[in-house]
Amino acid sequence: MRLEISKPEDAAAAFADAWNRHDMDDFAVLFSEDANFVNVVGMWWKNRAEIEAAHRATHGAMFRDSRLEGIVSSVVELSPGLASLHYRWTLTGASAPDGSREGILLLVVKKEQSGWRIKVAQNTDIVPGAIAPPPTRRDSGQARTACEAPNIRSDARRRSSCPRLPLSSRRRRAWASIGKTASEQARQAQRWQR
Repeated sequence: MRLEISKPEDAAAAFADAWNRHDMDDFAVLFSEDANFVNVVGMWWKNRAEIEAAHRATHGAMFRDSRLEGIVSSVVELSPGLASLHYRWTLTGASAPDGSREGILLLVVKKEQSGWRIKVAQNTDIVPGAIAPPPTRRDSGQARTACEAPNIRSDARRRSSCPRLPLSSRRRRAWASIGKTASEQARQAQRWQR
């Protein structure tokens, strides 16, 4: 099937449609040849062939019975023939982790001869209960402690004295479902906590 996408927001609808039919040929056609896609656990695919291969594998396994539904919540024209859009989605029927998830998919789409195609995709899980802490000093915008300072990552002495956040059980289950070993998970968690 040759897909004609006549406006940017139709790219998200076509994405969900191909996903729900588990048709990875139609799914791949949505992307430019040199597209980039970063998934919810940070895997980065750097062309259409890699994107197709990865999704074909997961749709043969953990996503084979999944259903993706959502709405386009924003469309921004970046320049003529280039736009970004946010697609707020809910996934049900996945075999792991948890069977259902919610997230936001950012798509940057470009108008090509064959219609609008996805150049960049960034998918992000919405983690229930994750809320940014309120500012510590509303009047001055200054942080009270070294651990609250926005440049904490640039100062190793302050960073070493700050408490580490625990790795969420949801993230652990996600890694386990894609075959990461415990040592790989620990190394990744240490990088995230820096």
